[in-house]
Amino acid sequence: MSNPATGPLRLHAALVHFPVAAWSGAVLLRLSLRLGDAATLWSVDTAAATAVLIWLGLGSAAIAAGAGLVEYSALPADEPLLRHAMQHMRWIGVAVTCFLLLGLDQGGSGPRLPPPVQDLLFALGAVALLAGAHRGGRLVVLRYRTR
Repeated sequence: MSNPATGPLRLHAALVHFPVAAWSGAVLLRLSLRLGDAATLWSVDTAAATAVLIWLGLGSAAIAAGAGLVEYSALPADEPLLRHAMQHMRWIGVAVTCFLLLGLDQGGSGPRLPPPVQDLLFALGAVALLAGAHRGGRLVVLRYRTR
């Protein structure tokens, strides 16, 4: 899939909004739970909604990552571009790991992580997501400059 005027179809940029939105929503719900100690928010179970958002984010991140790898394979052998791409992937990898651990910890009858560990994973996941998104944005800017 390629557009002769712009190169490979830029699906990654269109898809990354879904995991970012889902995980941001999960972080905000967790924050509202910790600050307000409300088990429900607008008659919705906060913990259940958080788990759904985490898993929606993980599923959509897998799809966005696939599109991102296709675009990565089309990058020119330009050191600053590749360096930014690797930093982007590392930060997003940290975010995915944090949210995957949180997703696996949600529900079930197995052992659960202590709330401070969950809070740390939410915070680290949010920071890594922000840093990874910033690196991705810089990568787009650098990519257009090299054309």
